[in-house]
Amino acid sequence: MALSLYKRSIAAVLPSFAAGWAGHVNNWGDLAKQLSLSNDIVAPIIAVLPNSAQDFLFVQYPGPTIFVLSAVLLFSVLLLRPFDSVLAVVFPDPPDILDRQLIRKSALDIEAYAPDQDFLGREKELAAVYKFATGEYQHKHAWMCLHGRMGHGKTRLALEWLKQWRKDGWDAGVLGERVALIDVKSTRIRKRTAIVIDNANSYGDLLQILTELFVQAKNHPLRVILVDQSNPVYGISVAEHGLEVLNDNKRDELRLRELDQASAVTLGEANGWDATNIHQAEGRPLLLRLGTEPWAEISRRAKERLILADQLFGSTGQEMLAFIALAGPINEAEQKQKFPQTSRVKSLARLFEGESRKVLRQGLPGLHPNILAGEILLQWLAEQQAEAAMILIKNAIEHNPKHARNRIDAMIREQASNPDNQTFPERTKALKILDAARPDSWAQQPAQIIDELHTQQHNLGEAGEIDAMITLHQEIKIHATPWPNDLAVQQEWARSLFCLLSHLDHLKYEELYTNTLKSLNDLQENFADDSEIALQRAKAAFNATSDYGRAALAGEPEFWDKLTAELMVLDALRNAFVNDSEIALQRTNAAANAALHYGNAALAGKPEFWDKLTAELTLLDALRNAFVNDSEIALQRAKAAVNAILYYGRAALAGEPEFWDKLTAELMVLDTLRNAFPSEPKIALARAKAAFNAILDFDCTTGKQQQRSEIWKQLAYLSLKWSVDRAIQAILSERIPELTYLAQEKAGWPYGVPPKS
Repeated sequence: MALSLYKRSIAAVLPSFAAGWAGHVNNWGDLAKQLSLSNDIVAPIIAVLPNSAQDFLFVQYPGPTIFVLSAVLLFSVLLLRPFDSVLAVVFPDPPDILDRQLIRKSALDIEAYAPDQDFLGREKELAAVYKFATGEYQHKHAWMCLHGRMGHGKTRLALEWLKQWRKDGWDAGVLGERVALIDVKSTRIRKRTAIVIDNANSYGDLLQILTELFVQAKNHPLRVILVDQSNPVYGISVAEHGLEVLNDNKRDELRLRELDQASAVTLGEANGWDATNIHQAEGRPLLLRLGTEPWAEISRRAKERLILADQLFGSTGQEMLAFIALAGPINEAEQKQKFPQTSRVKSLARLFEGESRKVLRQGLPGLHPNILAGEILLQWLAEQQAEAAMILIKNAIEHNPKHARNRIDAMIREQASNPDNQTFPERTKALKILDAARPDSWAQQPAQIIDELHTQQHNLGEAGEIDAMITLHQEIKIHATPWPNDLAVQQEWARSLFCLLSHLDHLKYEELYTNTLKSLNDLQENFADDSEIALQRAKAAFNATSDYGRAALAGEPEFWDKLTAELMVLDALRNAFVNDSEIALQRTNAAANAALHYGNAALAGKPEFWDKLTAELTLLDALRNAFVNDSEIALQRAKAAVNAILYYGRAALAGEPEFWDKLTAELMVLDTLRNAFPSEPKIALARAKAAFNAILDFDCTTGKQQQRSEIWKQLAYLSLKWSVDRAIQAILSERIPELTYLAQEKAGWPYGVPPKS
């Protein structure tokens, strides 16, 4: 150990010497002995002496005894002082900015620092963070963002990571709660070091702190894990902030998900949970440790803490708890200024169970775990007048806006999914106060972040990286949930939900697929007048009709009902936004999809689907008439006609002649659409496909010469009109043998040289 300990103790030796001399003069030997034993340096020297020798020296000769001990100590310090810098390098002190206590014997049973807790189901994640730090990187330093939902065990995982490094001889610890950038700049990292920055988003200068840590580490390998509910540094360009050093070091990321089922069952059953409750805990170890009614237990513990604060310090104690729950830890000077009545360390030790008196002498620590801190704040707010509550919230935001913002966002996010809100009837009131106290500017950043994440989410989906896309979607949810009433944020959230749905395999991810549709439903109901959110729900319904139709045709008939339900959603949206062409287009798309699936089902021997097909075609006609100038809607009607002609032709050839009239009617629809949009190649292409299908069907029977002649004229017209359109020419020539035969033997003119008129 370096000699800094001795240097700090010199001042304590001198009072001991004075007390000893006073004891000699006034025969106060016992007092001299007690004061000497209170000294960290002198006490070990005295302890080696037998009790009889101690009594003799201190009672009979207290002054000379203390004088000798002090002189030896002072002589040693002065003698070795020149070698202090050398010893500090050989035996370096750990950085003083780190809390190296990774286990606290008296910590709460649900705290990450509590002893004797089983570490279940995180072996893969622990291996991942260990690999991140041991990997053969090009750079000497590395940092990771570890994020995930409250109660998933992020801090506990990070502490286990630190314990492994400590066993390997590294300096390992958690960045102190009250550490500032100036403290980091003055620290010295003198060996391999592993650091965890918990609640990283609460540090207003997080990137500067991280940069300075790398600077101070110099050539000593440094590994840092940033822990928080949301990715601490996403969306921030470090280059733009003048922090290029971060780009020069390896960065990694891990989102902590729920416990695997086996571990959740093991932990839940150990705490009396049944299968239903274990499922409701959503794989969160924190909840599984709290018994079968976790939210009620959290509420009870918060109430007990508030009662104890009142007993120890009166109403000031409760206000103090509420303040640090929102603003985070405060130092001694801030404590004296804001809460001067709460300086009794002995009482604080009872209130902050698990914290050492040394820590409590330096100020008030944060409240842990976060979920308990949030509950304490909610319960205090519920008992206050709105004016008093707003004053405290405003002061907390001014004191530490980053911590206050993260705390409020986390509380609103957590309560949005809390299945047991009834245990605290005033919860809604408290949350509304918090929501109202947030500055308007706070809502702008989430919308921007979600928009940026949505782009990345889409790219992952397009690349087929579905698991990574799902992980990123959970990050988006963290930013969206705390702003349930902000339209801009929720519009971005709706776009993200549709993006997720559009890339999911509805069978492989059935539960997530269904939940995503439900989330869009809920969102649309909450913002019933917003056409943008309604459009995202309509687009999702269109996708679902395609997925469900394919599944139903593949032999899973229950999906017919799901398809019908999505069409009903679209009908409701269409009726609510009758003049919205975008929503009408989604209904048109879905109708064309449904017509495709219904026709296939009808041909497969289910005649009841002919009526469903007819109904969708009728609806398409209505939409086409409502938006007569919309070429996209017209195109979907044309596509549906092409498919219908195919189905009707097959049915007619199979012995149901009434379908010839239906086929002819669909050809007339296509003629109408082509005449209405003479310059739309896609509609012309649809007419070409339909004509080709129809002429082959007509050629298979007799009595259809007139129809064949008309279709040949259509084909000739299309060939001349769209002579430079490769897609249409491909349709006209894809079956050259059939067309050549028909042209020469049936129509009387060679293929490729149709009549001019």
